[in-house]
Amino acid sequence: MKGEPYNFNGVRYQDLLADGTLVAGDKCTHTVEFIGMDGEMKLVLGTPGKPGKGENVFRRPEGIEVRGGTLWFSDSGNDRVVKYRLSP
Repeated sequence: MKGEPYNFNGVRYQDLLADGTLVAGDKCTHTVEFIGMDGEMKLVLGTPGKPGKGENVFRRPEGIEVRGGTLWFSDSGNDRVVKYRLSP
């Protein structure tokens, strides 16, 4: 998966949701992307190409892990761990 609509530039880690959705952390675009089994982009966390710190803003997200209904990843450029509760 490269180019539109993904524009990956530094994907480092990924995991799968129970429904098969791919969750990928892209270190250089500063986003976490959710891609459905049909290849369609379902959700993007972060602001592509704009690093930062705050709610839904990241700097070099890595280490994606899905456990039950929780998504964890490291926001390595901001020295923090981020936790999201996933909707059922």
